[in-house]
Amino acid sequence: MEQPVTSLSGGNQQKVALARLLHQDADVLLLDEPTRGIDIAARPSVYQTISECAERGKAVLMISSYLPELFGMLRPAGCKEPWVPVGGAADKRMDSRVGYCSGNGQ
Repeated sequence: MEQPVTSLSGGNQQKVALARLLHQDADVLLLDEPTRGIDIAARPSVYQTISECAERGKAVLMISSYLPELFGMLRPAGCKEPWVPVGGAADKRMDSRVGYCSGNGQ
């Protein structure tokens, strides 16, 4: 059965947005309120998916207004390479490797 994403519930739209992001196979995941609208019973599978991405070497930056969610996902942060200033060729190189998912399903 096919139906437009806009006809789905907010939680299901959010799941589609996350699936689209993961399909891109980005090296860096910027997750802005990734579980907004997703029912509490489904959240552990989202957390597991995010953790698996991090375990496979993806960099994950997760933003959430729900502190227990952040504390549950907290991992030590580090930097392998020297910081690269924003601009120029480095930006173009990184653009194709960074994926973004916001809590409003986009």
